Amino acid sequence: MASSLLRAGVAVPQAQIGGHNKTSNSTSRKAVCKGSLSQQTASLNSNKSQSLFRWRPSVQPLKQPLTWRASARAKTISVLVTSQVAETPTQQEPLDPADYPDCEVNPNRRLDINLPDLAEGLGTKEQPLDLIIVGCGPAGLGAADKASARGLKVALVDPNPRAYWMNNYGVWVDEFEQLGLADCFTKTWSSARVVVGDEESEETEDNDIILNRPYAQVDRIKLKTKLLQRCVDQGVGFVASAVDTVDHGPTNNATGAVQLLGGKELFARSVLDATGHSRRLVEFDNTFTPGYQAAYGILAKVESHPFPLDQMLFMDWRDSHLDEKLKAQNDTLPTFLYAMPFAKDYIFLEETSLVARPPISFDELKERLTQRLDNLGINVLCIDEEEYCLIPMGGVLPTFPQRTLGIGGTAGMVHPSTGFMVSKTLSSAEVLVDAVADALEDGKKGTAFSKEVWEKVWSKQDLRLRTFMCFGMETLMKLNIENTRFFFKAFFGLPYQLWSGFLSWRITMLTLIEMGLTLFFNLEPKPRIRFMLTTLPFLGSFTANFLRNTNDFDSRPWGGMDEKLLKKGAGKSSDERDDDDNGPSGGGGAPAAKMKQIPVPVKKYESKDASEVKAQLEAQLQFSLDKPLPASALRDDRDWTRFQQTKKMQDQAPAAEVLAPLVPGEQLDAMVVGMGPSGLALAAELGGKGVKG
Repeated sequence: MASSLLRAGVAVPQAQIGGHNKTSNSTSRKAVCKGSLSQQTASLNSNKSQSLFRWRPSVQPLKQPLTWRASARAKTISVLVTSQVAETPTQQEPLDPADYPDCEVNPNRRLDINLPDLAEGLGTKEQPLDLIIVGCGPAGLGAADKASARGLKVALVDPNPRAYWMNNYGVWVDEFEQLGLADCFTKTWSSARVVVGDEESEETEDNDIILNRPYAQVDRIKLKTKLLQRCVDQGVGFVASAVDTVDHGPTNNATGAVQLLGGKELFARSVLDATGHSRRLVEFDNTFTPGYQAAYGILAKVESHPFPLDQMLFMDWRDSHLDEKLKAQNDTLPTFLYAMPFAKDYIFLEETSLVARPPISFDELKERLTQRLDNLGINVLCIDEEEYCLIPMGGVLPTFPQRTLGIGGTAGMVHPSTGFMVSKTLSSAEVLVDAVADALEDGKKGTAFSKEVWEKVWSKQDLRLRTFMCFGMETLMKLNIENTRFFFKAFFGLPYQLWSGFLSWRITMLTLIEMGLTLFFNLEPKPRIRFMLTTLPFLGSFTANFLRNTNDFDSRPWGGMDEKLLKKGAGKSSDERDDDDNGPSGGGGAPAAKMKQIPVPVKKYESKDASEVKAQLEAQLQFSLDKPLPASALRDDRDWTRFQQTKKMQDQAPAAEVLAPLVPGEQLDAMVVGMGPSGLALAAELGGKGVKG
């Protein structure tokens, strides 16, 4: 696309702007900042030079797109972006890049550890492996560690097995102590604090809750290095490649074939998908409809902050600091502050939406965090890491049983009510590996083998517990800020063994029922009625799944029944009800404008034979609907996110290296705002028609 712009003679600014979207897991990147959060800097790396850019608005951002100036040591360029923050424009003084240190960024960081290749002859038809693990995150690496410790012949396949983990993992200390990983903490706090509301709010009497349960931040480098070294010592072979397809052959076939992107095949008695939320290899019977936890965070050096160093802030639901617009949005889509203080001038701060469908935007999370920090008097001096996190929660589980095994995000092990996963995944790795080893020793193969493993990984008790959590997740998504505060005040008012057991997946069925009843009756009368009404649309699906231990919890209200039928006779027309909404789902904002209804002619539907429709679709799509496409023919859901963040893919040069710079003062016929696919395509078309832009 960039080359077509160059051929068309279009001049563009020599810079690329990172977007904010992030799917599945969190990611972090280095940046430098001084002053308010909106005065951030970023480094632009190219083969020609390295310059430090300071992005700033010529006036305070309004509700309309404004011109932002990017000042570099070598040159000054102009870039157009959109932002929504302040109401009153005020002129700002230019920022001098010399006032700030260079940001040392190496996006290709790798752990300094030698990983052995797979031994010659292993993984062939004649000498198959016991287990091939695809993915080198905590799930895959934890499983490889446990499997090799059991004496299994293991290969771990990942394109970059020594890459840094980007996630910021927070865990309860007792969970990692049980796993023997207490030496993998960056810092621990003796307690955690939950603030359920503002002092002036009626629902926030006794709004401070102290959780006397130690909390910790995981040292990502130390944890991964420790697990990698164990795997190396225990004989795991590493294959630096992506996986294309898995073919298990006939039902009772003892081995399956894993085809790598380069065409090479590896053979093993079992294959484990640990690719996270991309769900590359496992199959699903039903549509995956999760809720999403979204968060934007910074690890920053600050002048000071008001938080005690021996206590982390688990949740702060206060919102009196927000302006009128954001406070209205927070009423229906509440967010909270999560904070880890490391020193008096060093802290991790994150604005988090617990769960929503669709997720809240990162731009709005940034705005809310900015206003919160301004209210707390926190002046950010330097941002070491910037984190964008979007975690799918709940939704259906993979098909049970299936030949490809699953663990971690790909197997639905994210806590549907909290978003926690790493401790659950690492503990499940041992259960899965024991099941695999036992089934291999018993001579199980094919479907009988995978059925035994899946049933141990997802026991009946765990299925019931997850159903309860999904039910809770759906309910939480429907609560406004007032009822959310009531809920968490009641939840953390439960006895320690109830709330801690629920958060850590360590709770029996009887205790779970006790927790549900105690929580319900701990609520005050008014929120109890509201909570009960909120749960009604999901009660049928929850009850059926809970009693039958099935894997088809329906996240649609009333099981997908048409809501218009349910609202019939409610006293308002659909137009009137639409006027009561706070804008589009997931976005909050102003009520939608009332639109004139125009009748649309509709042709009478003529039914067609299903096989005929299927044949027409296959002809249009040019592939069989009965055979899943290989991974090489698909795009990872996260690819677009990464592109938006960096505006630089591995197979394309930055626009600054390809396109001619904009000459200051040059007269243009048109200006295209945005360098995404749409903007580049439009600019190329205009340039091709002789339009100067």
